[in-house]
Amino acid sequence: MLRYNYAYLDLSTYTSIASNLISLDLLISGSSNTVSVYSILPILRVCPRIRYLHAIIKHEIPSENNNVNVSIQEAFINENDLPISPQVTSFDLSIFTTCDTRSIAYILRCLPNLLHFKFFHESPEVV
Repeated sequence: MLRYNYAYLDLSTYTSIASNLISLDLLISGSSNTVSVYSILPILRVCPRIRYLHAIIKHEIPSENNNVNVSIQEAFINENDLPISPQVTSFDLSIFTTCDTRSIAYILRCLPNLLHFKFFHESPEVV
């Protein structure tokens, strides 16, 4: 099991993640320009044997920008190049930011043998 906190970077350059890793507990945190639900896709590419995935995705909003609304940025997704992770059977996803159902659908399409899916969503209210 690997527990890994990171401010989102390009995970496709990470070669140190073991190819035999089967359980991953991940906190993906950063600005709305760099972190989204789609941040999970590179993880599925570099961890092909993963079976159990727990991911928490949250935006860090600086306190001086409390009055700024955060918008969802559309990511370009090539539907013909989605990573397929047939080993994943359990996926626990917690999102603490805005997201759309399309992004969740893209992730679930990558997990054809998923047996257990736990989903929690809480969008922070900006006052």
